[in-house]
Amino acid sequence: MARKAPQLAKLTRPRLHKAVARKRLFAKLDEAREHKVAICVVGPPGAGKTTLVASWLDSRGIKGIWYQVDPGDADLATFFYYLGEAAKPFTRKGQRPLPALTPEYLQDVEGFSRRFFRELFSRLPEGAVLVLDNYQEVSAEKAFHQLIAHAAEDVPAGMTLIAISRRDPPDCYARLIANENVQLVDWDDLQLTFEETRLIVEAKGPVARPEEIERLHQQSGGWAAGLTLILEGYRKNSTPLPDVPAGREAIFGYFAAQIFERVSEDVRQFLMATSFLPTVQISMAEALTGEPASGAILEDLYRRHLFTHRRPGQEPTYWYHALFREFLLAQADRFWSDEQRRELQSRAGQLLDARCHTDAFRELRLVLDDERSSIRRHQREGRNDLKRKNRTRDFHGQCSPAATYPAANHAVTAKFGLKPSRPYGVLSGLCSSPLPLIGQPSASFSDSTLLRRGQVCWQVLQ
Repeated sequence: MARKAPQLAKLTRPRLHKAVARKRLFAKLDEAREHKVAICVVGPPGAGKTTLVASWLDSRGIKGIWYQVDPGDADLATFFYYLGEAAKPFTRKGQRPLPALTPEYLQDVEGFSRRFFRELFSRLPEGAVLVLDNYQEVSAEKAFHQLIAHAAEDVPAGMTLIAISRRDPPDCYARLIANENVQLVDWDDLQLTFEETRLIVEAKGPVARPEEIERLHQQSGGWAAGLTLILEGYRKNSTPLPDVPAGREAIFGYFAAQIFERVSEDVRQFLMATSFLPTVQISMAEALTGEPASGAILEDLYRRHLFTHRRPGQEPTYWYHALFREFLLAQADRFWSDEQRRELQSRAGQLLDARCHTDAFRELRLVLDDERSSIRRHQREGRNDLKRKNRTRDFHGQCSPAATYPAANHAVTAKFGLKPSRPYGVLSGLCSSPLPLIGQPSASFSDSTLLRRGQVCWQVLQ
């Protein structure tokens, strides 16, 4: 007897283990399923989008197709082939397979797509769903999205098309959204509530005391993956709850793989520089970095849900998720010299001081004070370390001449007026185990010269 061929991973619904039921979002999805033809679940990496939809389908016993979108689906013939494969379990005896997009249909791809989806929906059971996971993997300008938007218009009553994405719906969805045919579940919805954090912590352990759960909730900022990584760090280390999450390295690795390594060099430099500002307005980003495209970069980060939030206003204000900002500051510490960092901190402080952002001004000033204490400590410890390990780094924190920055890759750094002195490589520079940087503190915004420029803010701080 022939065995049934295994389903491709691309066409398989994720298997979940001890997923916490998010009842408030289940209720939102239930209501959307009753009144909308499509649902878009949109949020940053690790926000729990896929887990939410898969656990909701499991809890409700809803059948249908789960399709993992990848860049290859920009080729429409490939997309329709695999979608036809996904429909085979719902093909009744005597029915032909769904058609392939062959050359004779290329003159009217839109017409072919409409006929394909109508036939597909007719084969699915009542109340079924078609889930397109990782929807952002096909770039927004591709015809793929227009065809999916048209397909949503043909979804029969009782069925639902669900897109799971890191990006907001493309512009071709504007009419569907305007006609209130699409339900958006975004980052504001996806952020864990304290109660959801408590349930996850209790399910995964080992932290259970109320005050610890509250601190975990604050540390993770409602980010599901961040919470999971922190808990895993505690589990492996068997340590009590510290100020710095035990899963810090895992969290940083996640940010590196999901975001930092996927953006351009210019954007990496921009992210590190603007992380010195607790909140970022476009004019401040331009003044700090000299980047005329600051507004476009920040808006793109926000629209792509890359842990960047926005508050509207006459001049929009952006800010990074707390854990993401900590990651960016750590990268600045790793890839830039002390002199470079202090110079940017000084510039950031001057901007905050000039605009009377007193809380942020105080925060940055304390950072510099802490760094100066650290420098003095490293001056004492570093000399012994240098002698013991015979490292080739001088007392100004410079790498050896053989390990210098590739100048051609640092246009943005040049805009900052900085001269890179460390090798650049995303999270794995040539100096894989750098010594603490040792040098004399440079002038900063907390010095008397700058304070004379911002006496009003200084009086407030006192």
